[in-house]
Amino acid sequence: MLAGAAIILGVIGCTAGAVDRQTLLVARSVLPAVTFRAGSPPSGAFFTADERATAGGNGVSGPASGPFLPGQPIQGFSSMVPADAGTWWTLADNGAGARGNSADFQLVIHRVDLRWNDPRGPQVLDSIILRDPDRRIPWTVVCDPGNGNPLPDFSFNVLPVPPPACGAAAASRTLTGFDLDPESFVRAPDGTFWIGDEFGPFLVHTAADGRVLEAPIGVPRVRSPQTRS
Repeated sequence: MLAGAAIILGVIGCTAGAVDRQTLLVARSVLPAVTFRAGSPPSGAFFTADERATAGGNGVSGPASGPFLPGQPIQGFSSMVPADAGTWWTLADNGAGARGNSADFQLVIHRVDLRWNDPRGPQVLDSIILRDPDRRIPWTVVCDPGNGNPLPDFSFNVLPVPPPACGAAAASRTLTGFDLDPESFVRAPDGTFWIGDEFGPFLVHTAADGRVLEAPIGVPRVRSPQTRS
């Protein structure tokens, strides 16, 4: 995920026949892999030695310990929905691809101008960090380990020491890729977001500013080992 680029394709269907259908690439927008959110805290402190070696082999260098990346990467979009004036809302996945290595990746929604076929690539216009200051999420989260229900007793659920990505105030309860795994979302007419999470699985309702509005909504009789409702 670190070495790949987020490539968004524009396609149009050709021919009206029911048998011989084709698609034609009409535009693309390429986001360089090593693109970071301006002024964001470092990340990648929980990468394993093998993951650091893999990143290095793909041209992304970093130290042998501590935060591997100088900021929060803008990568791994798991869903996109139209925004205003031809821009798009993009939902970041949980970070580096797993719960354990994503605990210092801030969950975020970006608004992006794709700038189709522009060699400069897409432009990130806004970034909304997901957070839970009202403690709507009932289980313990990385950035507020002293509150909430304990997670199921599995090795991959052991909470790490709160990283710099949490900020100075635990009360803000910034959400990380350890807490949720966002995979899909829609924007409601009132400007709020409904996010589909894989760890629960849950539906998570947030305000336009990223604040969780209510307890995550689970699927009856379905629960993953990552999360306790």
